[in-house]
Amino acid sequence: MNHALRSVFTAIVCAFLACAANAEGYPSRVVTLIVPFAPGGPTDLMGRTIADGLSKEFGQAVIVENKPGATGIVGLGALERSAADGHTLLLLPSSTAVAHVAQKKPFQLSQQATPLGNILTQSAFIFVNPKVIDVTSLQELVAYLRKNPGTGYTSSGAGSPSHLHTQAWADGLGLELTHVAYRGIAPAVMDVIGGRVPLILSTLTSIKPYIEDGSIRAIAALSPERQAYLPNVKTSTEQGFPDFRVPVYVGIAVTAGTPEPIVLRLRAALKRIVEGDAYRKVFDGSDGIPEYIDGPKWGALIQDSYDSAAKIARERNLTFQ
Repeated sequence: MNHALRSVFTAIVCAFLACAANAEGYPSRVVTLIVPFAPGGPTDLMGRTIADGLSKEFGQAVIVENKPGATGIVGLGALERSAADGHTLLLLPSSTAVAHVAQKKPFQLSQQATPLGNILTQSAFIFVNPKVIDVTSLQELVAYLRKNPGTGYTSSGAGSPSHLHTQAWADGLGLELTHVAYRGIAPAVMDVIGGRVPLILSTLTSIKPYIEDGSIRAIAALSPERQAYLPNVKTSTEQGFPDFRVPVYVGIAVTAGTPEPIVLRLRAALKRIVEGDAYRKVFDGSDGIPEYIDGPKWGALIQDSYDSAAKIARERNLTFQ
């Protein structure tokens, strides 16, 4: 081996050993998990449960820092500006990727962060106010909407997943709907209950109490399988709409460029937490399914969420205020 090759080889070995040493000593200080939403909500609970699990895994404090704004884009920006040493993490839902469409911002997860893995999978549902739209299936809903063009549907905001997927479904069937956007899911749900806007696509989290008291009715699960909390609600596929699916993924990412040994250690820890009994018990009786999906595969799902939403907006020439 000549001198030049020996030098290159030595440099590679030294770099590898340095990375391995970094992983062995990781974490060397407090780790911050950015939750890009306000304290107190279901996403915040997810983040704090994961932070507690990581603290126990590593014997080091993991704190939650709430950075709400722009459906998670503010939090993602904070991650991008952090040091690539594994000491800053981000809870990242697929809704944050989709939010880039309305904000007219590019989204390329592989360049903006390193995906660690999925921690929870949810299904969206179609909900109606039964006092206004007294239907129990998607077929009945379509018949109602054909007879009542201009019926309003609501969402948590222009360009949100609920807006884009509802509009794409309606357009595909030639239905004329009126979109009424709100700043957040809570006021949207209140107007569904009040009957002012009687139709919404959403996850169950914010609507569960109103299902129980009969104010809102679920008529379809937009998932491959029926959901445990609402086992009698048929899937969109069972009802003849196999392409009408809206999965929701929530996972954890770390700063792009973080050394691979640290990334692998974080992924292994995350997998143990999500598959453990303590984490699963937190979501008993909810619409969330604790499901670990490895980083690269989860990253592809998040990227697809953005790509699909961008395609819907582009093909329909949607504009957002």
